[in-house]
Amino acid sequence: MSTYKKKTGLTFYTVATVVTLVVGTVYEFFSHQVYSPFMYLLFMIPLVLGVVPNLAAKMTGKTFLESEDAQAAYKMGVLTFIFGSFLKGVFDIYGTSSVYPTLYLPAGAVLLVAALGLELYYKKAVAK
Repeated sequence: MSTYKKKTGLTFYTVATVVTLVVGTVYEFFSHQVYSPFMYLLFMIPLVLGVVPNLAAKMTGKTFLESEDAQAAYKMGVLTFIFGSFLKGVFDIYGTSSVYPTLYLPAGAVLLVAALGLELYYKKAVAK
């Protein structure tokens, strides 16, 4: 018998929110009074895209995403947004630019749309 407990999405996104808040705050603290909204608002990404929908679903007695494939794609989309925002914040604070942070937004959006598509496909398959 396994003692492994499956973590809920709410736990993952809450931990991600706290970690990004700490990382963004510490990075901003050592940035010599150069600030970037991509860094100090980094924690908002997992909060708005993860904690809020999962908490709303939990309060209504439902689950946000039932399909494991949809959950994985959604997490990867949120993590893509987090890493892209972090990278953009680092470049802003450093005072340089790059094309790479602009690639994270469409990649993250594609993953979120794919997650919602997988969830709809899963619900349609379960309904049959």
